Amino acid sequence: MCYNKESSLIIYIFVVAAAIKMFLIKNIFYGVLLLAYGSMQLAEFIIWYGMSSPKLKNMNYLGSLLVGLLIATQPLIIRIASKESIQQGSETLQNVNWAVIAIYTAIAIYIYLRNIKNSHVLSTVDKSSCRLSWNVLESSSTMLIGIATLLYLAGSIIVFYTTESYDIMGIFIGSFVASVIYSFGVGRSYSFGSLWCFTAILAAIVLGFFYND
Repeated sequence: MCYNKESSLIIYIFVVAAAIKMFLIKNIFYGVLLLAYGSMQLAEFIIWYGMSSPKLKNMNYLGSLLVGLLIATQPLIIRIASKESIQQGSETLQNVNWAVIAIYTAIAIYIYLRNIKNSHVLSTVDKSSCRLSWNVLESSSTMLIGIATLLYLAGSIIVFYTTESYDIMGIFIGSFVASVIYSFGVGRSYSFGSLWCFTAILAAIVLGFFYND
């Protein structure tokens, strides 16, 4: 994601500025979306800060907990925020969306709490990419992680479709594909989630500053 605490903090400041602009032009959904995803930068700033000294290890712990909590609740947060922005989609599709997000949230919280119980929380630096590797939402079950990822994607994409947020959908999917290609193909790194978050929110910030509707 970001390479140090300073870059994470700078990105987060831009996130807040773009979100404030969205609130000022009455685009509540997009403002909440920016904060929901952009707060990952704040979490990473805390993690990087905690890594700067062994005495600050608890900061890494707190930042990692925040990362897990945000990822577990992001689809639910944006679904709630989208209530007044829905433009299309049948009632059945809306119900499916709620079900998908509910199942995802349950799985993510299960993994989150299990890792906390097993003290598998602290984030580390992936040596091949110099980005953070989040351990708090890792699982020994590849299938469980795969299901959770698909539910996260499906739940979020349905929200973007029903709110006709095609620009956001494009950023969401495009950054996901690019991060998969880099992390598992070109870069061979273990920081996929961090990289995806960074590329997505960076593009969203740019869009936010040029968005005037």
